[in-house]
Formats: sequence, structure tokens, C-alpha cells
Amino acid sequence: MNRPIKLGIIGLHNHYHIYPMADYLAKGLPELELVSVYDERKDQVSHFANQYKVREIHDSRESLLERSDIDAVLIMSDTASHRDDVIAAAKHGKHVLWISQSH
Repeated sequence: MNRPIKLGIIGLHNHYHIYPMADYLAKGLPELELVSVYDERKDQVSHFANQYKVREIHDSRESLLERSDIDAVLIMSDTASHRDDVIAAAKHGKHVLWISQSH
């Protein structure tokens, strides 16, 4: 069996998507492992990490992206940051999983 895809989260702004997705991942999917999260709101990210048993909290997007064990990132930041977050992830060789919401 292959090792699970290790996921990081950039931002917790898209709460309509990230919290249900984290609930789903918390049920246990052997193919995916949520290992790291970054959000500039320290209280919110700490609560999220405790609730979903995420091992690592990062103080910056860059510190999350520099991890060699992160295979892919979920972009859940505020809309204005999406472009920069996706470009930064690509520069670090990370796969990007981006859930968009139509209005």
C-alpha cells in the first residue's frame, strides 16, 4: 500500500468547505492525512487544530509550504489571497486542491 497523501491547509476563511471537509477527513481515510494548517488568526487556527487533531500549526504560509512532507495543500484563504497562495504552492512544488464557491 502506498503512503497517504499528506495535506496542508492554507487559510480557514472558506468555512463552508473546510470544516465539512475536515469532518470527513477526521472519520479516517487511509489515502489522506491532514498534517498541517496555517491561518493568520491564531485563536481560530489553534481551535481548528485541536478539534481535528492536526499536528502542526504554522505562523506563515511559507513555513507550511517549505515542509518536504506536505504533498498537497487545500487553499481555503480569503478570496483576495487565492492567486498568491496558488502561485506560492506551485513554486514549492505542491499540488493544489482548491474548492471554489460560485455566487
